[in-house]
Amino acid sequence: MADPNSDFSDFLNTYDGHRPTPWDGHICSQLDAFYMAPISQNRDSDCLTRSNWIVGTEEILKASQHEETEVHRFGHWACGWYEMLLIHPADLPALRVAAAMAADLENYPVLSDEHLTELEYEEAAEYWQRCSVSDRVEILQRFGGNIFQARRDTLPDDPTGSILNYLSE
Repeated sequence: MADPNSDFSDFLNTYDGHRPTPWDGHICSQLDAFYMAPISQNRDSDCLTRSNWIVGTEEILKASQHEETEVHRFGHWACGWYEMLLIHPADLPALRVAAAMAADLENYPVLSDEHLTELEYEEAAEYWQRCSVSDRVEILQRFGGNIFQARRDTLPDDPTGSILNYLSE
């Protein structure tokens, strides 16, 4: 856990000079003094990144006491768009939460195992519903499932978790 009285730059980067890739220019110098939360997402983010974004953004914004601490969304040539949470330098409660979050993420990459599991299941279930019956049969055969479950829109019984893992990747 981050020391709440420490210099936040030990745990968080400022937006000063931020470039999404080496080929990009700096986007907005008016935000240079703001701190970047240790989470972000883009169009191509995986389930873990999206889960951390949802959980982390909610925690930081709940602690925030400054109206300028907010999500910023940018268009980008490579990934379509990306979002980051910028924290006003005077928003000490939000900075404390973000610094603690950054320290925690160094030790374990998941902010909420429960949220991640729920999100993976929801996304796998949605994918399953969109699959054709023939695609479902193929998936069930690949992982040793009962092919008669392909007619159902609900995820099939999956004691090993193989089907869920496959569908959530």
